[in-house]
Amino acid sequence: MTAGGVVGVLAGDLVGMLRGKSVPASRLDSALEGGVGWIPANLCLDPFGSIAANPWGPLGELRLRPDPATLVEVERAGLSPMRFALCDLTEPGGEPWRSCPRRALRSVLDGLASEHGLSVTAAFEHEFELRGGPAVAGPDAFTFQPICATAGFASRAVEALEQIGLEPEALISEYGPDQFELTCGPAGAVEAADRALIFREVVRECARLEGLRASFVPVRSPEAVGNGVHVHVSLRAADGADALADPDGPMGLSSIGRRFVAGLVGEAKAVCAMTAASPVSSARLTPGRWAAGYAFAARANREALVRVIGDPGEGTVRIEFRAADATASPYLSLAAILGAGARGLAGPEDAMPPCHEGDVGKLDAEERRRLGIQELTTSAVGALEALGSGAAAFDWLDRDLLAAYAAVRRHEVERLASRPEPEVYEEYAAAY
Repeated sequence: MTAGGVVGVLAGDLVGMLRGKSVPASRLDSALEGGVGWIPANLCLDPFGSIAANPWGPLGELRLRPDPATLVEVERAGLSPMRFALCDLTEPGGEPWRSCPRRALRSVLDGLASEHGLSVTAAFEHEFELRGGPAVAGPDAFTFQPICATAGFASRAVEALEQIGLEPEALISEYGPDQFELTCGPAGAVEAADRALIFREVVRECARLEGLRASFVPVRSPEAVGNGVHVHVSLRAADGADALADPDGPMGLSSIGRRFVAGLVGEAKAVCAMTAASPVSSARLTPGRWAAGYAFAARANREALVRVIGDPGEGTVRIEFRAADATASPYLSLAAILGAGARGLAGPEDAMPPCHEGDVGKLDAEERRRLGIQELTTSAVGALEALGSGAAAFDWLDRDLLAAYAAVRRHEVERLASRPEPEVYEEYAAAY
């Protein structure tokens, strides 16, 4: 790593942000060896910098322990490089802290491996907006003109992501005004969640250097096109075979795949309380927005909560969870998805999730009931209710961490309850 300057020593929090400290580059080795001081309550900051009531208050001592595998260095012409590393939150002696979100994801992965012999590969697919330039994308969905109009950003972002090994695959001018999607390659589950946080930080910086502002806000107004984070998950058996695929199974899914998806769809409300629980998230999760207004599975229906993608004959099946956004911790989002799927694996061999390839919004309530299709939660208050009533769905989660998460989300709702709706959306757009 280049000498000089500072290095961010950062940890992912409960609301999808990186927070921490910076150290002189000359002290990075010391930080890698012994960590940097931190406190438990810092995990409970809301998106606007206010600390919610939490299980720890002013008590306790932690260390931010950088993971050397996550060290990032992005060159910036005329400036020192942008450097940071992601951290585990540990006890002062180096023991894992039980409420660390990164550790929570590892606990779910350990359970899938020990109980079912399964490993996970994942990818987070982000949509975002670029604002602030004189000629940013207009109403030119999926055309090349918006890419040309933001050529400085496009080149800078792709080169930076390639430089740090995130494997950028495609840059798309999306459906909404000023909206883009930039996809990156898959990785092991913890690394995939790390990549999601790194991606957001690097994209924001690349935009800033071009005089633009990138925002991953779920929606800028109730009528606006939403910015989702689609989470792609593959499962592999101990022998490396695709555990989701069966060419002869319904939807091309194996028994494991059907039970996993059934568990995920069955606990959709509780899962969404982790993946899309901010006060502005629910506006995106409504029918007709190509997001997910209802809990069901499909292959070619982009209104489904879960899409089954890939060729079962070639062993390339993965699932795409469509009800996540960037106001969520990628560690907790992926852990919630995997935890619900793991609970589904305890179901009967012939379990099958509710499926529909048509427009679910055109079905009447009775027909949706017959098919077992639930409507998703449509408010932050509803998400909190689902969080409380779905406690069994979070048996993988440390109780203090669950209490802290609920407190932060409740704090957000209460803080914004009396604010005019346009202000609330703009605050989230600025924060993310």
